Amino acid sequence: MPPRPAATATRATAARPSAEPAHEPVAQAITLPTASAAAHDAVAVPPSPPASQPLDLRLRRTVEPPSPAALARQDARLPARPDADARLARALGTDQRLTEQAMADGLRLRQGRGCVDLRPARATALDTFNASARPVPRLASEC
Repeated sequence: MPPRPAATATRATAARPSAEPAHEPVAQAITLPTASAAAHDAVAVPPSPPASQPLDLRLRRTVEPPSPAALARQDARLPARPDADARLARALGTDQRLTEQAMADGLRLRQGRGCVDLRPARATALDTFNASARPVPRLASEC
């Protein structure tokens, strides 16, 4: 079988040394790509999805516990602050409601313009198991 002509040409060019001398690489200046080339590259290569969530560097507001004064105002055991009508009625002496206020050392009773402080007697604190003084007596004084 005769050899193919294309194969012969390929072998001949591979065996023959090139007549042109080898070119050395020429140094070129580095330049930025033009805007159209950058846009073409951006469209051609879609961005890969991030491997993890980005860092959240925002400052977070910490929730501070309420102050003792705010806790005292929210306490359900304390009476509500009287409104303007109740204060006026108390000042005029026409308020006949009996109100109780808890204090650290006893109890305060108000009715109209009158006010009485009640404190536990010292005898009940000294002899707590004495059943002869029941109900427990209290010391009363004017506000």
